[in-house]
Amino acid sequence: MAMVMSAAVPTYAQDANNVEEDEIVATGIRQSLKSAQDLKAAADTFVDAITAEDIGALPDRSVSEALQRVPGVSVIRFSGANDPDHFDVEGSGVVVRGLPFVRSELNGRDVFAANNAGVLGFEDVSPELLGSVVVFKNQSADLIEGGLAGSIDLRTRLPFDSGGKRVIAGSIEGTYSDLSGEVDPSGSALLSNTWDTEAGRFGLLVNGSLNNLNSRADSIQISAFEQPNGDITGPFIPGGGGIRTQEFDRERQAFAAAAQWENPDQTLLATAQFLRSDASVQWGENATESGVDSISGRRGELDQTDFVFDSDNV
Repeated sequence: MAMVMSAAVPTYAQDANNVEEDEIVATGIRQSLKSAQDLKAAADTFVDAITAEDIGALPDRSVSEALQRVPGVSVIRFSGANDPDHFDVEGSGVVVRGLPFVRSELNGRDVFAANNAGVLGFEDVSPELLGSVVVFKNQSADLIEGGLAGSIDLRTRLPFDSGGKRVIAGSIEGTYSDLSGEVDPSGSALLSNTWDTEAGRFGLLVNGSLNNLNSRADSIQISAFEQPNGDITGPFIPGGGGIRTQEFDRERQAFAAAAQWENPDQTLLATAQFLRSDASVQWGENATESGVDSISGRRGELDQTDFVFDSDNV
């Protein structure tokens, strides 16, 4: 991300009262940080935010990856909370201050997904479509209940955000994964404009993105260590082990549009928004595993003289 700064050079005249003050206009990363601070300062509860002044300026390629930069927010790195055998490259969910019950919003409206937690899959939303991500760590009276850990609001861009200017922006990127050995392209485009008429001010924005990712994850696994037949004095023997290689292929297409109208007296504002994000993940694995039955099964019949134990009987 490039950061552009411009400064007006002061002009000094004979009269000291005519000295012009310096003016610094910051864009890019610095302005994004300032906008995030303004959101936190104006909030009625504990809030953290990530903002992107420029299209595609969120620091990561998925919303879940960007959320992990917020203090107190962590990303689940497995395919599911109950599936520690399989990694997930972009994460499969978020927890706020150690709690997994997070409510999801889209532009302040309740949104949910058909999973065991009912929370929107943040990794399935394209970050190029968002202007900010706000994390509410405490419930207040104006928030919909249900988020024990907090609420996360994804806010898309609006045409009036540009201050009446026409905006044409785009991005092209490529990601190289050294394990998979593939280069995956991604890109986004945005067009926004406003018009002042006798009937009021109109604004229209369209935004789209395409993002692909091929990756690979390798792992070595050892199952839980247990004592055969429940003998608390017996040695600890692992229940098995495995070696696996997983290959992921994720494709994501997203499109957003917004229209706004404000009457000439600026007393009425109407906004219509549309968002569609399609994400598909295909993955397969090659695995070699060995396993032993439970404590009450054949594990107790193992010839323990074949094992070498340390000073802790492991």
